[in-house]
Amino acid sequence: MSDEKLEELGISALGDRVAITQFGTSVDREEKVEKLRSIIQERRRSKQSGNKGKMSRANTVGTKGPATQLKFEIGWKHWNESLQKYVQKKTDQGGGKREVSLARNANASDCLSMAKSFFFPGGISPEGNDEDMMLTLGNYQGQPIQQLVDKSGTTVLFTAER
Repeated sequence: MSDEKLEELGISALGDRVAITQFGTSVDREEKVEKLRSIIQERRRSKQSGNKGKMSRANTVGTKGPATQLKFEIGWKHWNESLQKYVQKKTDQGGGKREVSLARNANASDCLSMAKSFFFPGGISPEGNDEDMMLTLGNYQGQPIQQLVDKSGTTVLFTAER
């Protein structure tokens, strides 16, 4: 199938067109192309709606019930004195973002220990020693999350599940 024909089908990215042309030469190729096209369009819709990387996503295993692990995206925000706010540390500065799996019942200390192992290997980072810093868990706005308020208004300790 030519590039022009693929573009008429709405597949405009060169990489997508190359993948489709190398996909196969069988009789049911048109069906495969349509299936690929729907997958590509769904991914684009998902990206446009901002549906990438929610705070917690269940790591489901088939249909065997609730997962025992939850996936989280963690990063390191460091206080910037001149801006008077927490700023995300970039990967080349020892920060970046990582996707991790945590047990549902992991508490704040467990989560902080895991983050320290990534961003402070051996207790040291480009910003200094972890013992010289005040470390805490926070949300994307930089607000601490050691304790949470549940639906009834009661203060509860943080766990990965909450």
